[in-house]
Amino acid sequence: MSSKNLATALLFCLLASTRSVCAQTPTPAGTPSETFRDPFTVKFQFDDKHKVERRFDKTAYVSEKTVQVFPGEEFGINVRREGEEIIEISYQPDLKKADLEFKFEVRKLGKQSIMMLTIQSHLDKMLIMEAWMLLPEYKEPVKTSLAPVLPHLMGMETWPQPIVKLELRIQRLAAAPKGLAGTPQ
Repeated sequence: MSSKNLATALLFCLLASTRSVCAQTPTPAGTPSETFRDPFTVKFQFDDKHKVERRFDKTAYVSEKTVQVFPGEEFGINVRREGEEIIEISYQPDLKKADLEFKFEVRKLGKQSIMMLTIQSHLDKMLIMEAWMLLPEYKEPVKTSLAPVLPHLMGMETWPQPIVKLELRIQRLAAAPKGLAGTPQ
């Protein structure tokens, strides 16, 4: 074998072994790049007494394990997990590909209005979240209640006052109580 062929063979082996080592090196699980809304204004007429208007700067749909939902929005998120532990969540604009779908809207009930959050789960476990709501007259969100999201079901939450934004903080997955529709007996 000539020295030129030997050098080429050694270079090939070196490149092949480097590629193999690189392919086996695990990449750290980083936070997916956040998807932001451009600056916008939330505007809606809640009832005869309440017209809501508030300006927001560039805002993430998902940040860490918190989902921010504004009136009039409908989008999804994907959940990456290892066993029962939620590793990260990410924005998913295509509802057909989402693990969870969110829709937040003002609903008119005769002369009354409510804020309604609908959550559709495509997960096989119950999801526990904490929720904060930003009211028009407040600068900071206040805690509100939120029922667990059951697997493969749709849940709805309602509030009798105008809400400018909801912050839903993903806590954990849990087994659904036995005997509920769609859960193992």
